[in-house]
Parts: sequence; C-alpha cells; structure tokens
Amino acid sequence: MNGQSSGIAGFLFITALIGAAALAAAAAVYAVVAFVALLVSIICLFAWDRTIVLFGNVFEPRAARAFIYRGLIGAGLAFYFAVFASLLFGVRVPSSWIIYILIGGYLAGSVGLEYLKAKQAQDAFDNAKLVPSLPASSAPEQRPAHRSNEEPFRFATWDDEIELDAPRDTDRCGSCAFNGEGSRPIPGRSLR
Repeated sequence: MNGQSSGIAGFLFITALIGAAALAAAAAVYAVVAFVALLVSIICLFAWDRTIVLFGNVFEPRAARAFIYRGLIGAGLAFYFAVFASLLFGVRVPSSWIIYILIGGYLAGSVGLEYLKAKQAQDAFDNAKLVPSLPASSAPEQRPAHRSNEEPFRFATWDDEIELDAPRDTDRCGSCAFNGEGSRPIPGRSLR
C-alpha cells in the first residue's frame, strides 16, 4: 500500500512542478509582451500627429491611433467580461487582479490584433500564386498586324456615304426576303 501512495504522490508532485513552470513561463511572456506594448504605445503617442521612422519601422498617425484605440477597447472589454463572469458564476474577483485584467485586455487588443493582422498578411503573401514567366523560346509567335494582300485599315470619310448607297453586285444572304433592289419582295418567298 505504501508503494502505491508514493507513486501517486510522485505523479502529483511532477504535475504540480510542470504546472508551476508553465505558470512562471506564462507570467514571463506576459511581462515581456506588456513591456513591448508599453514601448510601442509610447512611440504611438509620439506618432499621434506625424509620421515617425524609428529603426527602419514607420509609425504613421492612423496606424498609431488604431493601435492605442484597439488596446483601450480590449482593456474595457476585458474588464467588463471579468465583471460579467464574476456576476454569472458568483465568484468575487479580487481587486488586486483588476490591473492585470486591464493590462491583459490592452495587450490582447493592441498587440494581439496587430499580430493577427501581420499573420494574415503573411499568409496571404505566402498563398499568392505567382505566375511564372514563359521562356522566350516557348512564347507564341506574333503575326503581323495586317497582311500585305488586304487593304490596310482607313478611317471613314464623308465620301464613304456615297459608297454605301451604291448597289451591291452580289446578294450574300440567300434567305433574305428582299434582294437589295429596294423594297420589292422576291416572288415565291413569304414574309411569314
């Protein structure tokens, strides 16, 4: 019996150790992302009205404002979600957690959405189908614009009207009810 309980205790100890390590890693990532968001937010405040280029990165006023607005919206939504969940489940949220909830919401709204936008743009770029250029040898031959035995194109003149009214030698439409000599019907053909 004693061997079984020490095996279970060892399993619980290892599980707790892995959980504590995961919690410490999550806290470290949270702190690093919060620090980066703080730095980028300060830069965005300076870029509020004018474009700033810093270390090759361009911060435009529209994007800077959007970054901060998304963060503020995320902070507000996280706070109200915490209040909603607290009321729904009847669990009191300690007041010391509120600052972490607000910072987490700001991070999710600003950095999180910026990351998702960058990932979506990268995926769209990766999935774009590039059309390969054809080698010169396999390109189809181009024909000349006009053939030498045909009359070249010419624009109409005022005299063309006279040419159009002239009678034609041949009737190319054998099924027509009129033969081109005015409006006289051809005998033996019905208009119906």
